[in-house]
Amino acid sequence: MDKVPAEDLKQIEKLSEIEDFQVWKFQITIILLANELIDVILEETPEEERNAAWKKKDANAKKVIVITLDKKPLLHVMGCKTAYDMWKKIISIYERDSEQQKCTLLQNFFSFNYEKNVDLSTNIARLRNLATRMNTLEDTCIDDNMLSSKILAILPDEYKHFTSAWESTIKQERTLENLISRLLIEETRNSSKNDQETPVAFKTTEKKCFKCGNTGHISKMCKNKNIKGKKCYICNKEGHFASKKCTKKSKDTNLTCTICKKDNHVDKDCYFRNKDVKKQENRNAAVSFLTGEVSKLLCWVIDSGTTSHMTKSMEEMQIVKKLDSEVGLAKTNTSMKAKARGNLNFQQCELKNVLYTPDLSINLLSVNAITNNGGTVIFNKTEVLVEYNGELIFKGEKSKIGLYEVRFKEDQDKDSGEVSNLIEDKNKVVEEWHKKLGHASIESMKKLLKLSNGMNLKHTDFTQFDKICEVCLKARQTRQPFKEVRRRAQRPLEIIHTDLCGPINPKTWDGKEYFLTFLDDYTHLTIVYLLKSKNEVFEIMKEYVEKVENYWNMKIAKIRCDNGREYANLNIKNWCKKKGIELDFTIPYSPQLNGKAERLNRTLMERARALIFDSKMKKEMWGEAIYSST
Repeated sequence: MDKVPAEDLKQIEKLSEIEDFQVWKFQITIILLANELIDVILEETPEEERNAAWKKKDANAKKVIVITLDKKPLLHVMGCKTAYDMWKKIISIYERDSEQQKCTLLQNFFSFNYEKNVDLSTNIARLRNLATRMNTLEDTCIDDNMLSSKILAILPDEYKHFTSAWESTIKQERTLENLISRLLIEETRNSSKNDQETPVAFKTTEKKCFKCGNTGHISKMCKNKNIKGKKCYICNKEGHFASKKCTKKSKDTNLTCTICKKDNHVDKDCYFRNKDVKKQENRNAAVSFLTGEVSKLLCWVIDSGTTSHMTKSMEEMQIVKKLDSEVGLAKTNTSMKAKARGNLNFQQCELKNVLYTPDLSINLLSVNAITNNGGTVIFNKTEVLVEYNGELIFKGEKSKIGLYEVRFKEDQDKDSGEVSNLIEDKNKVVEEWHKKLGHASIESMKKLLKLSNGMNLKHTDFTQFDKICEVCLKARQTRQPFKEVRRRAQRPLEIIHTDLCGPINPKTWDGKEYFLTFLDDYTHLTIVYLLKSKNEVFEIMKEYVEKVENYWNMKIAKIRCDNGREYANLNIKNWCKKKGIELDFTIPYSPQLNGKAERLNRTLMERARALIFDSKMKKEMWGEAIYSST
């Protein structure tokens, strides 16, 4: 067929994700079969056999593939020239047999649960899609029996009778298609049953009770069915109680309660009156708390639902950073604006990363923020405790309305300068103990603090001590720091680092005991050679130079090496002078000048040891491990 109908291609959903690949592949295969184009994508045609008819079929097949691909997979086939190449490329990407894909699909299949917001047929279709994708991979097979068992396992409780009936069915009829068809019938039956039950609840409202004559209920549900033979104690007549409106109440009796409208007690004895008074007291307490009458900044409420500390006031906030972000609330589709973020200092502690939210009615302390910083929050019946490393930082009390309140202390007589002086005094005490203990580390002083009671310090004092001790730096320094000042390469082969490592004991299985490395400073391309002796360095270097210069079509400008005799000899010097290569020797006893080569040798040795130990092979195989580590 010359041309594929455009209507057929419009019915195919474009391939975008790997989950849709099997359906897309099936549809494309059917369309290509129907239009006699399938042989173009399944078999590669040689150049000499590509005539005009083949080119026309190839163009139609490419059109079918390209039109049904989304933007992301289309990028993979843009460089393909034939429909066969396009098909092969897509298959290699979306039908790869990877262990990761197997694990993911198996995990999704066995953890699949019934989704109540969609119907049963949609749940079954999603489960069958997972099974189909797994069956296309090697060494994975989800047969009909396994799929049937999974479908039965995810069914909701309203299908438990169906499950029992299905298990009693004869084995020949327990097929996957039979199961699905029966389930769909059962789903239709359940939905129609629910639709019929809806108006039944309103039918009784139209019926009339023949005992009391009122509508809205039937006689067996009538509340007045047991009043026959009983009298009203006000009018002494049968047929009603005193709690109902008596038509002949005595004028002398004043027993009607104005709260609950009953006739057997007065207002002061009404149960509902006392209950309302208690509710109003709690409501007034809650209102006064939420309006902030207690305190503006010092009163905070411990909240396990918020993710950050939040305040309604910017007073005393330090290191303020302006924000304009939304804070989500528990109520659906509601949020508040966070205007700033900063720190708050109190006598007990310092709160960091506090969000300023002006619409907030109370200050909130986040349990999540406290625990993320290493703290512990302990709730009990009457109070809440916040500890850090076993030390109590602050505590709060439970209010009448059930909220845990923390009231921080703020000394009004001390300004910020006095607070900083207090911190400096603490730092001096820590520094003094640091010197007395022989310039011990902070961690050692913390351990000693647990064993001694005479240091007059807390764990929090160490966190504020950030002074760098110059004496410790000088005492622990092994040599003067080396400042590396060198020019980096601007092109490939401009600078080559090389170093020889060995002798290594034992020798390799073929008698090698050295390895020689070459590292390009620009591309970091590394090449390793195994040597029997140092005398081979010159020949190996010439081989390396010819190889990389032919590959890059460039010339080596500089070779950086140490002062070993394998490099500092007349043969290499004359050869480099003839080639125009600069030999850059490092200063003696300063391996850091050729740090890249030294670091490379160390890395290769560490990886080789790890490979030997892990594979449990003989040490004579270290040469192969070096090659594998490059």
